[in-house]
Amino acid sequence: MDAFGILLFLGFIGLMFWLIFKSFVKSNERKQMIEEQKQKFDAIERAELKHSSGLPFPEGVPVEVFYGKEKITFKKDEQIATIDYSKIRSIDVITGSELKKDVATGAIAGKYIIGGLAGAAVGALLATSTYLVIGYESNNENKTILLDTAMSGLFSNRIQKFYKENFKQTEKTIEL
Repeated sequence: MDAFGILLFLGFIGLMFWLIFKSFVKSNERKQMIEEQKQKFDAIERAELKHSSGLPFPEGVPVEVFYGKEKITFKKDEQIATIDYSKIRSIDVITGSELKKDVATGAIAGKYIIGGLAGAAVGALLATSTYLVIGYESNNENKTILLDTAMSGLFSNRIQKFYKENFKQTEKTIEL
């Protein structure tokens, strides 16, 4: 190997180390920013979920969700929505099939959108998405926030467990 080849190799190794270092710095900056946001919202934990319905944000956008000891905060860009636990009636984690999107419906829809067995498989997969459902009362009306939990790990299970362990709701009769 000649001198030029050695210099090229060392330059490549140096570039790789520089990219790894930059990635590490960026990761630490993001972690620090998340910790600052958690402190700002007095949050125990934070995750990013996809908004399906119930919040004043467009459907399908990623929303940061912070849960703390007194409230849940939803943040999209510079818009912030909060809900106190005193208004919440239930927090549940359910699959899409439990939301009246059973596997057969999803498979049929997927089959017609994509076509064939591949479409049916994709449709069935979509129907089994997991959602965080927050039922609450506002102005004497029952309302629901629905968030897709894809890519959030066990965040939705932890918020559900936190709510059930710390907030006991009184029985309420709803006349239909």
